[in-house]
Amino acid sequence: MIFSVSIYSQTQEIKKKTLEAVKINSEDINLDGKLDELLWADITGIDDFLMQEPIEGGEPTENTIIKIAYDEKYLYIGAILYDSQPEGIKAFKMRKDAPLNTDDRFMWILDTYLDGRNAYFFEINPRGLMGDGLLTIGQGRTLNKDWDGIWRPWTHIGDFGWSTEIRIP
Repeated sequence: MIFSVSIYSQTQEIKKKTLEAVKINSEDINLDGKLDELLWADITGIDDFLMQEPIEGGEPTENTIIKIAYDEKYLYIGAILYDSQPEGIKAFKMRKDAPLNTDDRFMWILDTYLDGRNAYFFEINPRGLMGDGLLTIGQGRTLNKDWDGIWRPWTHIGDFGWSTEIRIP
């Protein structure tokens, strides 16, 4: 399974990157947010992202690594979000689909139609609070947060920052 990842900003051209999802045996993964299983070590991730906030398109001040795996039933996303000041990690929101713009967060979009116009939006904070919706781009951009996907994140906060393992059917 191959993923195309688009990294862009409003002022920059789209840069497409390819990330290969690795097929795994689901018995080899213990979903706890830590990415400490051997299978994650064997998966090549991507880590050359651009900042979205506070400086769109800027060089990130911290490193993030994303890895993807799958089995017969699920897509798995593993992310390590480094933070040089982990005691300052923000995760205050407590209600599903609450705007997470004041929390540290990990957001991603799955364009399963491959049309660049309709996609599934997901986000989590370091405590595992979930937000999701249907994203439509046409005459503007709309996010329908009434959609509640069947997916689950596990998160872990440590002295390195935080990490997550996500399972999507």
